[in-house]
Amino acid sequence: MFACAAAVPAVGPAMKDNFPEVLEFSWAFPIDGLVATEDNISVREQKMQIVTPSFLKMFDREENYILGGYFL
Repeated sequence: MFACAAAVPAVGPAMKDNFPEVLEFSWAFPIDGLVATEDNISVREQKMQIVTPSFLKMFDREENYILGGYFL
């Protein structure tokens, strides 16, 4: 099963500007393609996501825990 949440690009900035509890927002873009490694080995990956740098800020806090592969 593939789940997807989508919104217009203005939603993230608007939420951060209008709700003080929203500390960060990020965009994720689905892609398929080739990934090259340091050893010049290419691997075809499916269902990858490219995210904006703020994604890492959202999960760089002590109160975030990982359980079963999901961030809580």
